Amino acid sequence: MFAGRGLTDEMRSLLYTEAYALAKKFRRKKKVRHDRFEGTVRTEYKYGLLGEIGGIIFHAVVESDAGTTKVDFLVTSADLPQIPPEDGIWASAPWLEGARFEDVVVVDLN
Repeated sequence: MFAGRGLTDEMRSLLYTEAYALAKKFRRKKKVRHDRFEGTVRTEYKYGLLGEIGGIIFHAVVESDAGTTKVDFLVTSADLPQIPPEDGIWASAPWLEGARFEDVVVVDLN
């Protein structure tokens, strides 16, 4: 889910790639840099559920010429070691329009 200007496919791919890199090295924060935008991706390694989909919660803030966009997204823990970042898919979920990240169930695994 995001608030702010819409994300481009390029932004989505980079965010997933950086989240994948963070989890692989078990780090909590990483800077994101690209020709047209920059920002940060972070996680506390909390597990969240959105409907029947569960995964590690990541947060990002992306700055571009269009403005600032805040993003909260899940990367499924089952897929994390298996999916190369370039093959990640961002699916549209029209039934979640207007949903807030607070609507997601968060389970602390620590």
